[in-house]
Amino acid sequence: MRIITITALGLALTGCAGFNYAIKNYGGVHTQYFTASTGVLYRIFDKPEEFRLMITPSLQNSAIHGVVRDATFGLARPMSADAPFRQAATEFLQSTGRTCSIVSIEVVFDPQSEVRYQCSSMSNRQD
Repeated sequence: MRIITITALGLALTGCAGFNYAIKNYGGVHTQYFTASTGVLYRIFDKPEEFRLMITPSLQNSAIHGVVRDATFGLARPMSADAPFRQAATEFLQSTGRTCSIVSIEVVFDPQSEVRYQCSSMSNRQD
């Protein structure tokens, strides 16, 4: 029982840190909605001046993810895979006229991920 309590506390604190990071770094960033070629709707918080963005599924898909994750005690995390976020972020950047490559993807607060990207020098403009 003690191990379960310690593990749960650790997971809760990790979640709080991620939530605080998201608020601190993306709290004032305009939310953009983007539908990937897969048909999945994402919320994107883009910071082109810093070559990074936070991407998360729509509120509805995030809620579904949370229910599935909680019902399986964290074993199933249907929207936490790296590949869909990588594809959606790449498509989003292309839709803004930027030619960029993804450098890294890190989970901030499940299922929100931060994507760092690198663009060719002329393509990071946003008109």
